[in-house]
Amino acid sequence: MFSPSGDKIEIISRPAYLRFAQLNFYEAVTASVSTDEVRSAFSSLIEEVLKRLSEHGVTKSSAHEAWDRVTKTTKEEETYCRLIGSMGLSPYIAHPEIDAAMDRIAAKISESMLSDLCDATNLGTFNRAVDLTGAIAKAFAKAKTIHINKLLAAQKPADTLARAYEWGYHATDAAREAFGIAHDDPSGATDFLDRLQIDPSAGSEPGADANAFSVISGAITREGDDAQLSLAGSNSAHRKFAAARASFLTWSDSKQSSRLVTTARTRDQQASRAFAAELLALLSTVRLT
Repeated sequence: MFSPSGDKIEIISRPAYLRFAQLNFYEAVTASVSTDEVRSAFSSLIEEVLKRLSEHGVTKSSAHEAWDRVTKTTKEEETYCRLIGSMGLSPYIAHPEIDAAMDRIAAKISESMLSDLCDATNLGTFNRAVDLTGAIAKAFAKAKTIHINKLLAAQKPADTLARAYEWGYHATDAAREAFGIAHDDPSGATDFLDRLQIDPSAGSEPGADANAFSVISGAITREGDDAQLSLAGSNSAHRKFAAARASFLTWSDSKQSSRLVTTARTRDQQASRAFAAELLALLSTVRLT
């Protein structure tokens, strides 16, 4: 499984037996690799395969045609291709309904939020997710300002670990230390949200109920040291979890950013779930007992 996330791709492989090749892969592997390195490796493999086909007289296969379309993709088209591709669709096939919905929401949200939206959806869920995202974004107009300077002052651990959840766990340690919250303090999660002035019960659009549609649970937008949070759904536990996840996603070096909190498998979304779980449930204590 290849899970892209910005400049890195998480690669997960499992043991398998390839019957026709009579080849065994015995070990499972999890790694985080540079997107450029993965792209280069795939390109080299594909070009070598096409070269061998051509040497054997096969010069006009569907593989040749598909790779020709890829190599002729312009920089302007590449952004669209990535968004469509992240939904498991081919950008070289027309998707009029998806295109119309994407045009409808693109003017209302940032590029990073649009990327989060596509990462978390597919052909069957995209339209509904667009409506929910629009409602969440609209609620920013009424959301109060959150001052996150103290969290930003703490150094978030770099994404250097093979497993995304370990990155989230380490970030929880750094956040607790920044706020002087003991790791075994059962009220630490509430203290963390309180000190960030995050109220999980506020800032949502009444009609945006993520309980019935859990792909997207909220969004956060940041400018400098100030942020605004918009959550969906009426379940208090879910909203608290989404608020903690949002604080992780906005905790970056970028002065201006906006993100959706989603169920996507991208590394930062995975890490945000681990961060919130560790913060709210003290999983490190559970692991030791």
